Amino acid sequence: MEGSAGVGLSANQCGVMERVFVMYSDIKKKEIIACFNPKIIKKGKEKVLIDEGCLSFPGLWVKVKRPETIEVEYEDENGEKIQRELYGLQSRIFQHEYDHMEGTNFTQRVSRLKLNMAKRRAAKMKKKSMFSMSA
Repeated sequence: MEGSAGVGLSANQCGVMERVFVMYSDIKKKEIIACFNPKIIKKGKEKVLIDEGCLSFPGLWVKVKRPETIEVEYEDENGEKIQRELYGLQSRIFQHEYDHMEGTNFTQRVSRLKLNMAKRRAAKMKKKSMFSMSA
């Protein structure tokens, strides 16, 4: 996760079939938490549209609408049950990683048209960066 400039990583992305993921609880301080058996208890009504990327889809960025706030429950690495409300980026990361555990990903949260446009953009950027590297 850290080596690829990621902000979260679900165990199943690494081939570990357990209900756990790690994420930054504070990106500025580089604090990482592990969330075992996570649950989303409640979702806020206000949704925001923000670009999301994923370590499983390098270079692909798609605007995804998600709740701004969520109430969650998970166990920490000591088995202690934690219940808290998450806002903004923390909320977004939790929801994104939770989706992985549920067998879905951010590409399934947008229309096929938007996804295809994003894929073309990513391919164009990759081609452009390969061209500039060879020049």
